[in-house]
Amino acid sequence: MANKKPTSALSRNETFQLTKRLIVEYGLEHRKKFFLAIFCMVLVGLATSSVAWLSKSMVNSIFVDGDRAAVWAVGGAIMLAFIVKGIAGYGQTVLMGTIGCALIARLQQAQFHKLIRLRLMDYTAHPGGAVSRVIHSARNARNAIVLVTTNLARDLMTVIALLAVMIVQDPVMSLFAFAIAPVIVWGVSRIIRETKNLSQAEADMVAGLNVVGVEALQGVRVVKAFNLEPVMDKRITGAIVKMERRQGKLIRVSSLTSPLFDILAGLTIGFFIFYAGWQTINNGKTPGEFMAFITAFLLAYDPAKRLGNLNVQLQRELVGVKRAFNLIDHGKLEVSEGTGQLVANAGALEFQDVSFSYKAGVPTISNVSFSVTPGERIAIVGRSGAGKSTIINLIMGMYHPSHGSILIDGTDISTVTLQSLRDSVSYVAQDTFLFSGSIRENVAFGQASATEEDILAALEAAQALDFVLKLPHGLETDVGNNGANLSGGQRQRISIARAFLKNAPILLLDEATSALDGDTEKQLQAALEKLSANKTTITVAHRLSTILSAKKVIVVEAGRIVAVGTHETLQRESDVYRSLFAAHEIV
Repeated sequence: MANKKPTSALSRNETFQLTKRLIVEYGLEHRKKFFLAIFCMVLVGLATSSVAWLSKSMVNSIFVDGDRAAVWAVGGAIMLAFIVKGIAGYGQTVLMGTIGCALIARLQQAQFHKLIRLRLMDYTAHPGGAVSRVIHSARNARNAIVLVTTNLARDLMTVIALLAVMIVQDPVMSLFAFAIAPVIVWGVSRIIRETKNLSQAEADMVAGLNVVGVEALQGVRVVKAFNLEPVMDKRITGAIVKMERRQGKLIRVSSLTSPLFDILAGLTIGFFIFYAGWQTINNGKTPGEFMAFITAFLLAYDPAKRLGNLNVQLQRELVGVKRAFNLIDHGKLEVSEGTGQLVANAGALEFQDVSFSYKAGVPTISNVSFSVTPGERIAIVGRSGAGKSTIINLIMGMYHPSHGSILIDGTDISTVTLQSLRDSVSYVAQDTFLFSGSIRENVAFGQASATEEDILAALEAAQALDFVLKLPHGLETDVGNNGANLSGGQRQRISIARAFLKNAPILLLDEATSALDGDTEKQLQAALEKLSANKTTITVAHRLSTILSAKKVIVVEAGRIVAVGTHETLQRESDVYRSLFAAHEIV
């Protein structure tokens, strides 16, 4: 077994602190059920030990002495003990199951609450496996708290009570039983050390496999278009095989505790039989005393084995719990730089010498300055990676400038809350995203208080009403996962209707008509002209038709504005602008 302890493995202190936090913050929230469950576990332990104690009277009074009254008394007492054990065991299971379900729900809510509010730049640290980890880590927490409370309350109480029975019946044999404990502790500690390594590696591999699988399915069109099925098969199969081998090794190591207990228990029971037979034959000991001892030892075997295996199992569960708490405690929330409320009526927008970098020392945009008057419509053009989308994201407060200021109606957006800023902006992305649910729900995300007339008007303005009304379920049509039940153009128009319904003074379009056919695009452009008449409209443009509808075109190259003007003037005066047509960046 490996002796080297990985930095990612949980130390004893981490194990204790994570377990303590689970119980204090989540278990004690249901303290009445929690302590009632512990009471039930104590009853299970006492009932189990009473059966061992009664076995002495059963053998001596009934089978040796033939006492008729003892038949009823001992038989009834044993029946009562098992009835109590059964009822208490059921109560413990139901109560801990209820607490576990509540714990899963609360921990998942806490993680999702944090995950959805992280800074945009931090989502690269939470790839496709994030949701899977949120779900599984909450289950890990439930399993951990059930393990700890069940083992420490029920099993520990059972073992203590049965050990008391053993000591009372025969101290010598009890000492021998205690003598094997150091061997078990040594063996289990070796197993725990290796399990820490393997559990962390298994968790990493599960997350990696989830990412590979999600990527393959999300990019299935690309996979099919480029005949990448064999490549994806190879990647996924490789990840699965690695995880299978790691899980197999983990199973082999963690399963060692059971045979370790079995072998030592068998040797111990054999010794007990030798010793008990000798004492009975030569020293006149009653068989009932040894029956009670052996019964207590056998009944203590399973709970003692579970206690010995507790840390092994706990390590596997706490790896996920640690990830959950790391997200809750250390994930950096998206925060407003200011506390004021933005009241954007006209929607005038101005960039004043704005710079921004995703990575320190590597500027994405540098010294960008421009202004847009209310009702003006501008287009931003440039090569891929020039900084166009970054400008859009800065307007929405997704990122904060490292230098310079962005003003809306003369107010620096760094002085206002993110909510008030985003209330002033409508956004339509090129890569349309729809949420699972109906068309009505997806449009209404633009304005929660919208009436049906408002929704229909927004759909009509986005040239979407005709096709929506022709669908079998109309507004109630389920769009499917990310709009899979609709065509690309239909999804885009629903997304545009959502932005129109919001009716914010600033409209941001990331080539919003890219998925539409020519006729529909012309109709939509006319609608956009009408709806953006009193709005500041900024379009990241790749189509000439979009550029021609703009009053001003801003050309971005390597994060800097290199030219500003109309299409005609830029065609004459800007080499960069002309090169965009030659490179098919504008079509």
